[in-house]
Amino acid sequence: MERYVSYCKSCHTLTSEAHKTPEEAGICPKCGAALTPTGITPKEWNRKSQDELKQIRDLLDMAQGTNAEIIGQVKDLQAAYHFTQVQNVPVTTEDLHEDYEIIGPVCVQVTNKGSLGGSYQTLVKKHLPSLRQLQELGQIPGTSSWGFLTGEWSIDAADFSKAFFVCTQELKEKAVLLNADAVIGMRQNMTVDTGSFSWFYLNMYGTAVRRKVKTAVSPE
Repeated sequence: MERYVSYCKSCHTLTSEAHKTPEEAGICPKCGAALTPTGITPKEWNRKSQDELKQIRDLLDMAQGTNAEIIGQVKDLQAAYHFTQVQNVPVTTEDLHEDYEIIGPVCVQVTNKGSLGGSYQTLVKKHLPSLRQLQELGQIPGTSSWGFLTGEWSIDAADFSKAFFVCTQELKEKAVLLNADAVIGMRQNMTVDTGSFSWFYLNMYGTAVRRKVKTAVSPE
């Protein structure tokens, strides 16, 4: 059994209870009303920002359906919130012209060689919708394999662009997991098979930072 956070719509009380499944929920210890499950563990709940928690509470207040359906709605909200967070993380090769706190290094390595190539293809599939949008906008070239020249599958400019985009997105993901909101000093190293041009290895890294909130100075 694991503990999950439950919410009371009547008195807005939060509680955590041990259940066999996330869909289970008990009775509010404060007002006796039926609790609404969130499917979120206390540890996960405590890692969330106040803004995300407010959105979850607002959703729970209006949520309709079975417990499983409500948990599904909460998961969709969390996924959308996480996606927005990731997209809002700037990645720069330089420094920021504002105060920040250094969180730590972040690093991503991808390759299309051998057994490790499977993880790269998994990442490409993960970011496929965004890659297709970039290709439609002309920011990623279309694939045009050089196989007719070498007699075998070869990498091209599209593969390099996809690998760069995937690594950048994964750096953002890692930054968000560290509760950072920017990546500075990004650097990359790429190794390419100069024989048949059939494989590459890309290493990208940077420093995750959290920008400090500027406080307004009250006029005297």
